[in-house]
Amino acid sequence: MLTILHFEETMGKVIEVYVKNSEVPVGIEHGYYLISPGHECTRTPVTAAVMEKVLPEADRNVLELLQVIAQQKQLKVRVYNISTLRGKLRAQLRGVKKTPTIIFRDHRIDDAITKEKLLSVL
Repeated sequence: MLTILHFEETMGKVIEVYVKNSEVPVGIEHGYYLISPGHECTRTPVTAAVMEKVLPEADRNVLELLQVIAQQKQLKVRVYNISTLRGKLRAQLRGVKKTPTIIFRDHRIDDAITKEKLLSVL
């Protein structure tokens, strides 16, 4: 399999972080559905949950910490959301099993991500 790397990635200037957002219900929406468009007599009431996408606290904290450190060290952060098809495929190619996971050059951090661990790898 041929992998094309961007210039920045070959120079080790890009930090990859893998996160996964979740959908949580934030309310209920009431409305009507027309079985036959244009005919009000076919109007049927429907109720649906209103969902919002949120990052788990651990993912959010790591992302915030990583952005601060990356800015100090003039590195780029590339975020992959494994809830999306693109993010899921990228994670499978890189062997990511859980979130949050950080990959920089040959280093991988996926458990107990702390500032000290990040600084030692970067």
